[in-house]
This record gives sequence, structure tokens and C-alpha cells, in this order.
Amino acid sequence: MSEKVIGQWNDAAASYAEEQERSAFAEANRSIVKTRFEKLCGEKVLDLGCGYGSYTDYFRSIGGCATGVDG
Repeated sequence: MSEKVIGQWNDAAASYAEEQERSAFAEANRSIVKTRFEKLCGEKVLDLGCGYGSYTDYFRSIGGCATGVDG
């Protein structure tokens, strides 16, 4: 894949992440996930449909062995 195409995908991904963070539901979703998952202590987590990976990162930050996958 050319550098130009990779750059276009990276730009689109950054734009998507910013848009998602501005969503009316973003804070409510984060609150639900953080309430439900407070500590993972090395547990394996498969984050299907992870989008830009914010929850995958969160699961890792609380001790999970997380892998994020998206189409």
C-alpha cells in the first residue's frame, strides 16, 4: 500500500475518532463500561468492533490482556 493511501486512512481514522468522542452518547458509554469493568487482573479481553480502540486501551489500563478487532 502506498504512503499516500496509508496517510489517507490515518487521516480518516483520526477524524472518525474525534467525531465519536463528540457524540452525545460518548460520556454515557464510558461511564457504563468503567462501572462494569473496574479491574481485569490479567484476564483476556477480545474487543470486537473496537473502532478506534478507546475501550481496548481502557481494558489494558485496568490490567486486561486486551485485543481490539474491527472490520
